[in-house]
Amino acid sequence: DNLNKAINKGLKNINTCWYRGQVRIILQTELTDAIDDFNYCLKKDTNNANKGNYYYLRGETYELLEKYNEAKSDYTSCIDQNQEKVSESLFSRALVNAKLGDYNAAVEDWDVILSNMNKIESKFRAVVYYNKANCLLQTDKANEALELINKSLDIVTTDVKMWILRARIYIKLTQFDNAVKDIDKALSIDESTEAYYVRAMACKELGKRESACKDLNKALSLGFKDAGQEMMHYCGNEK
Repeated sequence: DNLNKAINKGLKNINTCWYRGQVRIILQTELTDAIDDFNYCLKKDTNNANKGNYYYLRGETYELLEKYNEAKSDYTSCIDQNQEKVSESLFSRALVNAKLGDYNAAVEDWDVILSNMNKIESKFRAVVYYNKANCLLQTDKANEALELINKSLDIVTTDVKMWILRARIYIKLTQFDNAVKDIDKALSIDESTEAYYVRAMACKELGKRESACKDLNKALSLGFKDAGQEMMHYCGNEK
């Protein structure tokens, strides 16, 4: 409110619009107005002193608005403008590429990040491995995906999402017992609706109908919508 009052009183400049735009991102409110803030900053930054940051922030805003093509364009512009934010922009662009279903482009971005592995902290490297593995799974490269998710889990052992992804990869490779073990591990860390669903899929392939239906029912009760249709087809009226 104070920023809006200051700007309305004639204090509109790059700094006030830049700051107000960031506040809107943090609060995830008035995002269309945040776009206008960063448009103003980009227009007024005639010396290109900070354009890379403005592009990045506008890209973040577009992503929150689910305008992924626009977000991708801005992250690319940030990469071209600001060498200090290359890794951060590549990471964000890779995630957007995945959301757009362009998994090959996402993998290319992950590979550029990993090419500077000596500069990457181990936990961040694990996250990159995880995301690249997920994209590889989407393109039916399950064996390559397994190698990468194993590297992730060598670094981080307490991330439920990583155990679930490896379980999904094991299912793709028809290693159903291993998938069940990974979901058991995931659920020992924290409850996850997706974990119950994935374990149900593995149990289904193993012919363990009772266990599969129990997990599907649990997933559905926790709000995992895909479980409902699967229950109807596989379990009938069983609860």
